[in-house]
Amino acid sequence: MRTKILQLSPLILGLIALPQSASALTLIQVLGVFHLFVGLFLTATLGVFISATAVYMMRFGTWPSYRTTAVEAMRWGVAMLFVLIVLLGIVRWFEGYSGFALTLLAVVVIVGLVFVIGKYAFGAGGGGEKKAEKKPGAKPAAKH
Repeated sequence: MRTKILQLSPLILGLIALPQSASALTLIQVLGVFHLFVGLFLTATLGVFISATAVYMMRFGTWPSYRTTAVEAMRWGVAMLFVLIVLLGIVRWFEGYSGFALTLLAVVVIVGLVFVIGKYAFGAGGGGEKKAEKKPGAKPAAKH
């Protein structure tokens, strides 16, 4: 009897360690987490842009000025700000029209999967090495 209990003890401990209930995040909750990360990246991007602008203004009249580096950093900052603002707009649209957005997202995922499956299923057979074409009037290669 005691040996049976000892044999079952790892199974019992495993069942105790398993979660009792599982819950999935809704689309709005996932978008809230995404909102948080975009906000953090937006703050970092503003920091990059403001610091690059400060370097550009402070290095006026000095040698080496590194102003071209600051201008390049400001360009990257503006590009990142634009991308993050567009992402925030997309997130707001998903929050406002979640029913249509989920349908659209499902269609995009299905089309993407069909494309990937088609590419790897039907594209993998061909594509071997092409044989060298013989030019007319060319001498055959000598065999050694």
